[in-house]
Amino acid sequence: MGKHYAIATFRSTGPIKTWGGMRAAQVHNSRKKPIAHAEEDVPPVHMIGSGDLVADTMAALRAHGFDPKTMRKNGVIAYELVLSASHGFFYPDDGDDAEDTDRFCRWAHAQQDFLAKKYGADRVVSLVAHLDERTPHMHAVILPLEEKVDGRRADGARRWSLVGRMISGPGEYQRLQDEYADAMSAFGLARGEQKNRRKHKPVSRYMEELRAREEEAEAAKRLARLQLDAAEIAIADSEKKAAQLARLLEEFGHGIEMIDHFLLKVRSLPAHALSPQIAEMQRNAETMVDRAKQKEMAAAVPATVRRQWASIQQGLGC
Repeated sequence: MGKHYAIATFRSTGPIKTWGGMRAAQVHNSRKKPIAHAEEDVPPVHMIGSGDLVADTMAALRAHGFDPKTMRKNGVIAYELVLSASHGFFYPDDGDDAEDTDRFCRWAHAQQDFLAKKYGADRVVSLVAHLDERTPHMHAVILPLEEKVDGRRADGARRWSLVGRMISGPGEYQRLQDEYADAMSAFGLARGEQKNRRKHKPVSRYMEELRAREEEAEAAKRLARLQLDAAEIAIADSEKKAAQLARLLEEFGHGIEMIDHFLLKVRSLPAHALSPQIAEMQRNAETMVDRAKQKEMAAAVPATVRRQWASIQQGLGC
């Protein structure tokens, strides 16, 4: 079994900064509209949240002293994190349905535990599992809430702010990768490449490349199945021909025995008595040919009988 990786990446379009962007995330995550590469009869599983992302986010903001209607323009509202793993982790070649289901359930609860430990349960307003695509994954929507002393108040009261750098600040992405890989190591999942110069790959591009690799693998499997089917057809055809030959031998075996008996008989007869015997044998052969025309081997049987009849003539010197 190959190496499998833990995957944690933010959506390629950046943080959610508008309620229009929040509604778009809700439409996608709740599958309000059909997705081209997804199965329509597999609904999302909402592990955190009601399924109404906009309402859940507004409620969480109000609980921390914010008025959703007076949010700072172009300010960060939330981040969307996608959590997944290599396709082979969810569906190994030697697994069965019960094992795959148990593995996914344990993995899904581990995502919830990780998010609560990493960001705090009050910051995670939504966690949705998607099993309608070839590789299961989860979408988490996280509020970058930070509590600090309000310097504008003499009593030193504390208040909540939305601070994007607590999630996307310098070094935070690498820290996320390290912590997530460590949390998922219990499942045998490894961290991805480190300290390379490649730019972060957007979620959409990663999922597109993943689907392309999976489609190639599926095409290879289909080709292998076609080759196997062709081999099975060839074997079945050979077995059919063997069965036809067996029927042929069964059909004419008795006739061949008659011919052998006839040859032994006619050799002891005087020359003037051969013609009636040959005529009788020819009639018998013609009867066998007519009978064969009604069988599946009609094309092959007459030629076989004719060859046998020619052998008789040669044997008698006719």
